[in-house]
Amino acid sequence: MNLVREIHRYSQFTVDLFNDQNHEDRRHTIAFEETSEPDGFKQLDTDQLAYVQAWQFSIGRERWRVAGFLLDDTFYIVWLDPNHALYAGLDRRA
Repeated sequence: MNLVREIHRYSQFTVDLFNDQNHEDRRHTIAFEETSEPDGFKQLDTDQLAYVQAWQFSIGRERWRVAGFLLDDTFYIVWLDPNHALYAGLDRRA
């Protein structure tokens, strides 16, 4: 239920508001070199996405994260990450 609630909440955002990295929401760009996926999301066509910034945001106060790409005004979910495995071994709760 929290996933649906957060997706609905973000669907009300403007692109500028979403792009304002907010640490309270744990919404930020992904620096893949600091993650468990240093080569990025390899399953995607990297030629098309070479210049598109990947993002993640949290689902409430849980460890759940949603990772994907914001293209124009649509967020495309690539990874539902219930265990925050993208940053495995790192505590990103700051």
